[in-house]
Amino acid sequence: MRGLTFILLLILLGSAAAGEWSQWRGPRRDGHAGDIPLPQHWPKQLREVFRLEVGEGHAAPVLAENRLLLFTRVGEEEVVKALDAATGKEIWRHSYKAPYTMDPAATGHGKGPKATPTVHEGKVYVFGMSAVLSCLDAGSGKLVWRHDFLKELEAPGPQFGTAASPLIDGDKVIVPVGSTKDGWIMAFDRNTGTLVWRCPCDGPAYSSPIAWERQGTRQIVLLTRNLLIGVDASKGTLLWQVKFHTAYEQNCLTPVADRDQLIISGYGRPTVAYKLAGQGKSLRAQEAWSSDRLKMYMSSPVLVDGLLFGLDQTGKLVCLDARTGAQRWSGGEFGEYMSITRCGKHLLCLDERANLCVVAVSSEGYEESARLRVSEEPVWAHLGLAPGRLYVKDRTRLLAFELPR
Repeated sequence: MRGLTFILLLILLGSAAAGEWSQWRGPRRDGHAGDIPLPQHWPKQLREVFRLEVGEGHAAPVLAENRLLLFTRVGEEEVVKALDAATGKEIWRHSYKAPYTMDPAATGHGKGPKATPTVHEGKVYVFGMSAVLSCLDAGSGKLVWRHDFLKELEAPGPQFGTAASPLIDGDKVIVPVGSTKDGWIMAFDRNTGTLVWRCPCDGPAYSSPIAWERQGTRQIVLLTRNLLIGVDASKGTLLWQVKFHTAYEQNCLTPVADRDQLIISGYGRPTVAYKLAGQGKSLRAQEAWSSDRLKMYMSSPVLVDGLLFGLDQTGKLVCLDARTGAQRWSGGEFGEYMSITRCGKHLLCLDERANLCVVAVSSEGYEESARLRVSEEPVWAHLGLAPGRLYVKDRTRLLAFELPR
């Protein structure tokens, strides 16, 4: 019977296309899990399949071709591992020296890494705490190319360490680079590491970039330390920018694209939607709406059918009308951070207290159908998903759970 269960699990994992959960916030970088089925009736506790000591850090596990890719710290090294997704058995590991001195204000979070790996067409891209960008062969773990921006550009990254997850756009891999003074958005050939373009801007924050098609141009959109900016994806020229300053210059959210508007928030700041106006050199971002009913800090929201779901700084899950900013409801009780993932008609909400909550996608009110504890340790990493499996990275461990059908 145990053998049959294992075979069924392999079939379930194999049904996910390569790269199903291959980057920050899932297949489309937006917190949507696609058609991964969830249990109709949740047990009081999920069955734990394995747990492994893997190293510290907040980088989320990603999945590609039935392999889990992890990015962690062990001592003074940053380590990339490939594991069998069904068993947790190590397939390969790659490590490199990465000494890092953590800012005293954030010692509780450890020395990272914080940026989630990106897997694309047989390669793994990781961005270390001290701004080391590496490309590895996903099959073997061998180094393909690397840039150490502290050595190359005297660019150590933001105050509390690099947190931006690499973005693949066509043949390019794109990351923000710089220091607390200034920086660039930089694009490299994803196969060779050759610089394609770089766009000057203020220094990087903790936000990950997204790609967005608007005004006839494909754009790279990112929150920097004090700006929301749009950059021409092919040329690297700055198209527009708008000031967005938060206390301590800690812009963390990944922008959410909702058709013709971009939605952002930050520490102590209302949620704001911007639309573009003008053409060419007169292109500019204008505020469409603002809502102080939802002030988000580190937790990126999820957009579902015109509804925006985000974690307010009060610890409440808030639902806004994404077109007007009007509040639909507020409910639940969560911690300071939470990853939010849409699976069909439900949201999987995993907060840093290791509470996994199942909440209905609804405009009518907060409806919680399950609340489970998935670790005894804090969880600051985004959850990972595959058909039949849920992966949790806590302070130093990876935990795999069976998702019953």
